[in-house]
Amino acid sequence: MPDIIAVAVDGTPAGASALVLAGKVAAQLLARVSILCTIDAGYALETHGGEISETDRVEYPAPAQEQLAAEDIVDQALRNMRMLGVDAEGSILVGNPAREIVAAATRMNSTMIVMGHRHLSWIDRMLHPSVCWDVLEHATCPVLVSMVEDQIDG
Repeated sequence: MPDIIAVAVDGTPAGASALVLAGKVAAQLLARVSILCTIDAGYALETHGGEISETDRVEYPAPAQEQLAAEDIVDQALRNMRMLGVDAEGSILVGNPAREIVAAATRMNSTMIVMGHRHLSWIDRMLHPSVCWDVLEHATCPVLVSMVEDQIDG
């Protein structure tokens, strides 16, 4: 059974950097990649056959937009992996990002988790806890972190 690399993506440069790194590692290891994108539970809409109903799109535009954006992020990541010749699957997780990433990686017995890290100012760290740090603290497999230097915040 091939190795499985879980890669967390979120549409940011940090997530894109993690995707590139995961693709390189997967190609070297001949591993499969599982693309993971999380959305807040408050923004998750029930889908029917993978589609958001027109009623939900009209009545709940912000959650619909959030969910559609996550689907686009996963679809683009899958296209990128397939262009590299890497076997990949993708899913959207609902809930706390760190918990959901660790749980998904554990369920699929991942060889590693690859994710990006954004450099935040001290005030941003206080207001927005680090998903990366939380994953590092709770992961049951190695975590490879891609750093994005041009995002250093004062």
